[in-house]
Amino acid sequence: MFRQISSLAAIDGVLLGWAGLARADKLDESLNKEMPKVVKSLQKEGIKNVGVLRFQAQKGTAKAGFNVAPINSSMVERVENLLIIHAGNNKAPLFGVTHDAPGSAQKAKVGHWVSSESERKKLFDVSYGLAWNDPKAHSVKVDAFLTGKVSNSADLKKTTVVIEMFTKAHPTPVKVTEFTLDTDHALVREFGYRYSLTKQQRTQLVKARSEGEAKQQQKLDDLVLTQAKQGQQKPQTQPKPQPGTTTKPETGTTPKPQQTQTGQAGPANIGGVEFKVKVGGEDWNVTPGAQGGTSYEMACPPKGKPIVMSLKKNGADQKMVGVVLKVGGKNTIGQQTDEAPNCRKWVLKGNETFNIRGYYMGEELKEYLEFSVLDGEAAKKVFEELGEKAQFIQIDVFSDEVPDAPMRVTSRGLKPQQIKVARRSFATLHNELMKAGRMKLVRGRDGEMTIGVDPAVGGKPSTPPEVVDFAHSAAPIASLTIKITPTPTQQPTPTPTPTDPTPQPSTTP
Repeated sequence: MFRQISSLAAIDGVLLGWAGLARADKLDESLNKEMPKVVKSLQKEGIKNVGVLRFQAQKGTAKAGFNVAPINSSMVERVENLLIIHAGNNKAPLFGVTHDAPGSAQKAKVGHWVSSESERKKLFDVSYGLAWNDPKAHSVKVDAFLTGKVSNSADLKKTTVVIEMFTKAHPTPVKVTEFTLDTDHALVREFGYRYSLTKQQRTQLVKARSEGEAKQQQKLDDLVLTQAKQGQQKPQTQPKPQPGTTTKPETGTTPKPQQTQTGQAGPANIGGVEFKVKVGGEDWNVTPGAQGGTSYEMACPPKGKPIVMSLKKNGADQKMVGVVLKVGGKNTIGQQTDEAPNCRKWVLKGNETFNIRGYYMGEELKEYLEFSVLDGEAAKKVFEELGEKAQFIQIDVFSDEVPDAPMRVTSRGLKPQQIKVARRSFATLHNELMKAGRMKLVRGRDGEMTIGVDPAVGGKPSTPPEVVDFAHSAAPIASLTIKITPTPTQQPTPTPTPTDPTPQPSTTP
């Protein structure tokens, strides 16, 4: 759940630096540089406790919203944790920083705070848990909230971030800071753009290694941006079937895979990996989404039917790829919620096919929790924990070579129990964030459905996968985000939430 941040920042006159175990993305670096300005603004207002609400996101010329891509949630994570890092040392904070402000506001039934001043005022009557200690024993009132917007230009090359603040005394949001940065491959992934580097482009990336890490990273960003921009074009595919239907081929035939333009990611080819879903033993449709929005969509399956997701390595070459498959915001290995480069990966080679039946647990992955369609309170808890991430399936492919083996996963990645230790106190949380990055956002919604974990449903693989090392520095060569949408029969009655300016039908798994 942590992620490495590396950059420099001044705190109380002391120069702070983080060890570069992994290259920080440009958004982390820019936010880190801007955070002292945010802290000074909070101090100037005499703020005792601050909460971070969701950010709007805008993809190119599309409409901005709070339900656009995983970045809606990750912006809150980034700001919350950088506040903890910058607002004091490892002994005492300058002010309290809450965790799960959106979730607490949701439980208190605060309405559309974005467009309503009266609802914004209600936010200050809610009790919030601090990011450290037991939130029930250390609930506080908040006297300032941070929110904002992150957007990228029509050509995707630039990303602009605006951070706003409003207080109980002045409930109208005012801009604290605004900055623009070059869009890198990490931002491309968080905005939900699709890309898949061609063989020729991967060769260019390999050649760039001789020019140094900075040149190689810039080359990677340039190639990914080119693919992402092309990926905004409408995918070339078969006519879109009705949501929720399954593909039933004629006798003796197999369903035709979704066709994509050369080098563009689609279910049939994500960096040389094919992704399929079966529900109750039948192929389940993954179809192109609206142009300019999420590239692909998948209707939420009905409850009670087994869900199997498959990863197949296309081609006979023996070069291995690592694949991070996240369902509903959690990695299918160990339920990790960290960024894909830091997660454990399925490792495929040749024409191998892995059938993923759920979330595989334990160091040796000898057991798994089956995918289940959740609704009601069970689904609400998932959204409270993961926010927008619960609405997506994310597939990220990494390139590297590792020793031959059968079904494999990497042995790298942080374990969930480390998070519990970090939150014991401000000092431990501050120290862990200094080492490794950011924590999770918690948010909730009513009436939606999701694919997640039902602890009562589990099993054991007939042959547990073998765990091997896969290079932590492996290059990300492809990414595809699939939004899970409700079928017409799953549409709940829209209810106001503190995170969406306009009530909308459910768009969750």
